[in-house]
Amino acid sequence: MSNGHATNIIQGFAVGYESTVANIVVIAIAIFLSVLTYAGTPPLFIAYGVAMTGIGMLTLTGNTISMDVFGPVADNANGIGEMGYDREEMEKAQPGSYKRARQILADLDAVGNTTKAETKELQSDRPSLLPSHSSRASSPLSPLAVRTKST
Repeated sequence: MSNGHATNIIQGFAVGYESTVANIVVIAIAIFLSVLTYAGTPPLFIAYGVAMTGIGMLTLTGNTISMDVFGPVADNANGIGEMGYDREEMEKAQPGSYKRARQILADLDAVGNTTKAETKELQSDRPSLLPSHSSRASSPLSPLAVRTKST
């Protein structure tokens, strides 16, 4: 049985959607636990607990960004290595060094592509907690709302 290109594309979407399920479950459990922690208190405390859940997840942003940056840096190093290495000169100085250097850069590039793919998922899931609270701050009834005089 032969499948066409559309089947492969749909299968790729399905795998991509499956990869976010674990993060969504973790976010849902964290929100549920924060609601249970503040159960029996005013709704403002529950909203505070959910906000702290979001902020707790956002504290890992620095780590995620540093992992995310590794991919392009390793890719650029690979490109510079391809353009800058002189095979004959390296082999004359030390036999086998060109092949070893190219293999190291290829391995770094593979790791960079993997970290880029992993952090892309994390970056898309974290901001999902924030819109519910930022819309509250822009409400005209909110004490955090910015008010300007109309002319």
